[in-house]
Amino acid sequence: MNSEDKEIFDLMVSLSEEESRRLLEDVDFGEEELSCDQRNRIKNNVLRELEKTPAKTRRELKKSLIAASALALIIFTGFTPPGKKAVAEIIKRLYFIPGVGSVQESKGRELYVLSKPIRASFNGGEIVVKSVVKDRSSLSLELEGDKYIEAEAFASIFITAENGNSYNKQTYSLGSGGSIWTGNLGFSNVPEDMRSFYIILPDKSSIHVALRLGESFGNYSEMGPTDIKNNLGITLVPSKQEDKMKFNLIEHPSANRKIAEYGQQVDLDNYGKYDISLKDDLGRQYELDYPKQFSSPLSEFYFVPKEDAKNYIVEIPEVSLTYKIDKSIKFQIPKEGELELNKYYDISGYTFTIKKAVRTGNNIRIYVDTNYDNAKVENLSELKIIAINSERSMGYSWNVKRDNRTVEYYEFDFKGNSKNIDLRISEFKTILNGPWKFQFPAK
Repeated sequence: MNSEDKEIFDLMVSLSEEESRRLLEDVDFGEEELSCDQRNRIKNNVLRELEKTPAKTRRELKKSLIAASALALIIFTGFTPPGKKAVAEIIKRLYFIPGVGSVQESKGRELYVLSKPIRASFNGGEIVVKSVVKDRSSLSLELEGDKYIEAEAFASIFITAENGNSYNKQTYSLGSGGSIWTGNLGFSNVPEDMRSFYIILPDKSSIHVALRLGESFGNYSEMGPTDIKNNLGITLVPSKQEDKMKFNLIEHPSANRKIAEYGQQVDLDNYGKYDISLKDDLGRQYELDYPKQFSSPLSEFYFVPKEDAKNYIVEIPEVSLTYKIDKSIKFQIPKEGELELNKYYDISGYTFTIKKAVRTGNNIRIYVDTNYDNAKVENLSELKIIAINSERSMGYSWNVKRDNRTVEYYEFDFKGNSKNIDLRISEFKTILNGPWKFQFPAK
């Protein structure tokens, strides 16, 4: 790749994923090979425009004509094999992972997946192979069970290929709520051409797994109905599951934020009912069900369809978002009783006020005003505290206002005679208004 070609390629890789995809859609690839004169003319035009363009604006989509020309040049010229490979690798494909309803990106590689969950008897109950994803020599398993399992027993699970070779996990994680557990196993040394294998459980029983080539998509809208509101994109992926309809909600990823919750709980005292609405083309409302064991955010929902329905409409009025940060805030606290503070803080453009501190013995309440405003699209709702006066602690509680779902106060035990407090915050949560609307056919 010569210096001029590299300069054009550097522009292409500076574009965001979405910009690259949109450019690819705009370019007519065709089969015709460009002449040497045509190639030089495109190259000169591109480089001339690049000289006029400040580096900081090269990411802007309004420069798509330049980038599209660059892409056409790369595609159509007699580019070297390394150059062609480099271009192919900037084009990401999206793979929908059945079973867990998530999306995984892959650059220039094919993923193999489990088409649907596998259920088997284990430990006096049931075990479910929810998801398998294979990327070259790496393989990940997600398992779920309804009978308690020791961490040591879970970590002993391994896989055996059809030829009898066995492979042990390199990483694992296990979480449980009561008797129900969910765990992940990661393997990094399996054969690239392995398409089926056995999962060997702690009791030496086995589950046969056969993988298929995952279905890939060039963009989210190919996967299902998509809506973008207030710079947040969500895609709904509908499917049929036995006698029910299922849909998964897929977040379009962002570098600095993540969806914590789709919709809001209707009743704070009774967990499980959300204000996500579902109706059909005849205006009938449907009750939504969901898995009892899930990883946050809850993004998989079920309902019983009606035979005469032609279309379904889902609406999500708002979402909760989390942002990762590392910030400390310091303020005074009383030795006993109440101290008015009214200290104003700004975290990444979101403001809040520490109104007062109330101390009774070792118990302290910190009252907070998140400056909630109905007219704003996004409001701060909650702070996550990971340390109090440099001592790592998760031992605190908080109370939420019922009218706007923002935090009212934090409460924790605080020992010592310090007159000041230093709270280290690792993330904050906001509520972003929509609505996001999706329509999909009954069939």
